[in-house]
Amino acid sequence: MALNVNMKTFKIEIEKLRAMASENGRISFAVKELTIRCLMPTFDPSYQPIWNFESDRITRGESEPASRSDAQQAEKDLTRILLNALTSLKSIRKIK
Repeated sequence: MALNVNMKTFKIEIEKLRAMASENGRISFAVKELTIRCLMPTFDPSYQPIWNFESDRITRGESEPASRSDAQQAEKDLTRILLNALTSLKSIRKIK
């Protein structure tokens, strides 16, 4: 199982964590390996800043995009349910 909570995937991933936190069996014992890629709902993996190269300095041409309020709410949800979701996994043998 992989966790990749970012701005593009947070809705699906938060639901997966909710299911893990409330599940009483199947997921708890089925997951043997956990890969954590990202746990930041406000992170946009497609964002790439524009850099300005001037003679004596380098500056970023645009600021980071503003975080959406639903991504910020997902961050609060993640904080609340992550511990319960992870501790529900009873058969974990490897975490990457």
